[in-house]
Amino acid sequence: MSNMIVDLKFQEVRELQPNSYHFEHPSLVSEDDVHHLIASYGGYWKHSGPADEPHPILNSGMHGGEYFDLSFVTQFSVPTEILCRLMADKLNHVRRRDWVIGPSYGASPLIYHLGNILKCKHAITEKEADDSQSWKRYLISDHEWVQLVEDVTTTGGSILRSKAGIIAGNRGKVKFFSSIAAFVNRSGKIEIEGFSIISLVKVGSPKQWKPGECELCKLGSEAISKFKYYLASQLLPNN
Repeated sequence: MSNMIVDLKFQEVRELQPNSYHFEHPSLVSEDDVHHLIASYGGYWKHSGPADEPHPILNSGMHGGEYFDLSFVTQFSVPTEILCRLMADKLNHVRRRDWVIGPSYGASPLIYHLGNILKCKHAITEKEADDSQSWKRYLISDHEWVQLVEDVTTTGGSILRSKAGIIAGNRGKVKFFSSIAAFVNRSGKIEIEGFSIISLVKVGSPKQWKPGECELCKLGSEAISKFKYYLASQLLPNN
């Protein structure tokens, strides 16, 4: 069996366990390996060319030729634990008294598992009707720091709303680590409003277009706003 995850068939990747030798040294696991792991569980999609294949309208309103949705991965406990172990290896500054916090709902299972691995506190902000994120249930003490966490960062809007909610909902001043932990960074940026982005997968130039300039629409491909439901109807990918 290959030492490189990216060289494995999707079915072989789905047979890996968190204690598989591939993950004994997280620093040796490449971005391509993680991308391949996500794809093997249906968390990554790329348009293959035919006009009868639809494409997504992203949350930003842009049309995409590729699509990440880690909820397809976090349905499974094994890849969720693997991803969180890999991320935890990059967050050794987080101590037991600190927090990992992010927006609901996509990041919720990742934050829960990440907090368990780091042995720290973990919680999510709550999405309100106006798309803001609120912090209502807990108090963050002066000696505790917050690590912001997101599943997929595109514009950074969700994580910044989460940060604003934490500040507004806490009685004292909140101290944030200077980074955002994004399992997938498809923003094309290395920082957002002064926060550096720590990621497992970085998409340098996302394949996306404004609606009137979409190459896939010109091809005849249908643009779908709820693309998650289209993907949910598909079987786990094979290669």
